[in-house]
Amino acid sequence: MSMDSGKDAPDAAMKSAAHGIEALKALVRERSRRGALPLAERRAVMDANTEVFPVPAGAAVEETGLGGLAAEWAWPLDAQDTGALPVLLYFHGGGYVIGSPRSHRHLTSRLALAAHARVLSVDYALAPEAPFPAAVEDGLKAYLWLLDQGHAPQRIALGGDSAGGGLAVAVLLAARARGLPMPAGAALISPWTDLTCEARSYETQAALDPMITQPAIKEMASTYLAGADPRDPLASPLFAGLAGWPPLFIQD
Repeated sequence: MSMDSGKDAPDAAMKSAAHGIEALKALVRERSRRGALPLAERRAVMDANTEVFPVPAGAAVEETGLGGLAAEWAWPLDAQDTGALPVLLYFHGGGYVIGSPRSHRHLTSRLALAAHARVLSVDYALAPEAPFPAAVEDGLKAYLWLLDQGHAPQRIALGGDSAGGGLAVAVLLAARARGLPMPAGAALISPWTDLTCEARSYETQAALDPMITQPAIKEMASTYLAGADPRDPLASPLFAGLAGWPPLFIQD
């Protein structure tokens, strides 16, 4: 046995991981190229994530309704009392025009396992059928439903990725404006909080991003806004004041 053989395993693992990341980037790039597809097909492609990324072992998923608003629960199967678990109210990404609890089922179920919590993934209204502020209204409706069901706000966190992350912050703003009790916090994955789409990083980081291009993101923003001001804080929380917010965890 070589004296250096002990180093081979970590090196091989790193190479394997790097290969996996590149393969994932290639998949993302390929799916991004399908942006020219009709909207219904783009939504179907995204929902097909359930075939590529299955629900992990140890997690359960169940469809539910929130007074007319569709959603899904995910929770860890080893929880002895699911009613005692904290709740993560989750909003999927997709530029406010695609995506659903189905497309993000693999993510929300993993979050349920990692946080040992129940995750409520909301099927909020999408544009162009339901432009801004319909998604915010649905998000606030979901939060109000949880409160009405007896969930203590300090046992609720909000979460979301991309547009869903921006929506989570917009729901915080809407709840604050209504004088509602704030949740314990929010966990945001690359939140889209500026629908002006004018940040320099769209140009400076273009070569590194396998998914987002400035023209495509501007098109999504325009579809969602339908003529509304992109600087409206409920559309672009970047322009809102921070006073009265709960703690935010932001994963870039």
